[in-house]
Amino acid sequence: MTTFDEIALNLSVKIPDDAKEVIKKDNLRIYYGLTRMYTVLGIKDKDIHYDEETNTGYCERDLSYAEIHLASLYAYESYLEMKELEYTEDIMGIKTITFEIKSLDKKPDAINNMLYQLRRWISEDIKRATGSAVVVGKAWEMKS
Repeated sequence: MTTFDEIALNLSVKIPDDAKEVIKKDNLRIYYGLTRMYTVLGIKDKDIHYDEETNTGYCERDLSYAEIHLASLYAYESYLEMKELEYTEDIMGIKTITFEIKSLDKKPDAINNMLYQLRRWISEDIKRATGSAVVVGKAWEMKS
């Protein structure tokens, strides 16, 4: 069994500290991360349990470190998508009040750039977690 707290303690070093603090407090992000990881890796049995009232959860499987790492990246992706939605809603509200704040206009672009980079990391980590990351090379023959 792997608890959400174990995943929160092992968040990827690629995740900024401010986002880590939010993810550690909001186990719903970890739940989304685990759900996405299960889907991507093709894990059929959905043994993830989350209690909204206590904000705690666990999955019945003993996750490998690679799976925990991948789940944490998906939790970060969920966090970024939540932030993108918040900023978009803020911008829509501000633009309707007859003025516009330029810095808020740029935040969704920055978040999109972070999401793009994160998805590249995730695709690399999926290969590592599934064992499909291999080095292809040429065997050299020794001539006598």
